Amino acid sequence: MRDPIEMGWNERTVTVNRMKLLETLKSNREKHQKAYREAVAGYREAATEALNEQVAKARMAIEDNAAMIAVKIERFDPDDPLSNQVVVLGQMAFTLEVPKDHTKSYDVAIEMAEWEVDDNIKLTQSQFQCFVMDDWDWKPSFEHLNKSYTQRR
Repeated sequence: MRDPIEMGWNERTVTVNRMKLLETLKSNREKHQKAYREAVAGYREAATEALNEQVAKARMAIEDNAAMIAVKIERFDPDDPLSNQVVVLGQMAFTLEVPKDHTKSYDVAIEMAEWEVDDNIKLTQSQFQCFVMDDWDWKPSFEHLNKSYTQRR
């Protein structure tokens, strides 16, 4: 099947019922918020797990370094250029991508529809794709990240 843009539909408009559009937008917004909350819960679990792993590694590193530092102190060598500095623990960190909330995208579309004075609204193909089909440009990355956090639960 050909892409709608290839078929020239990207410039096409469709007239939709304002109340049905509002209902669809609000439903899509609720689904988005639910998915976001689930991703945040998964993110918290992943972050807690990563933190606990880093703390365990830090404890082991401190114990290992303490033994080596104790030997270094005992053997005291004034000519050792590292005698001036003792590293007990180097920098440790972890990185996790934070889930993104796109509720504002829905809020703007809802507000526009609520402020509309006509019973019907004209939408372009791209607006219809976002507002009705819930297919936004950010959606694939949002779903991918959310899936990575919700599958672990």
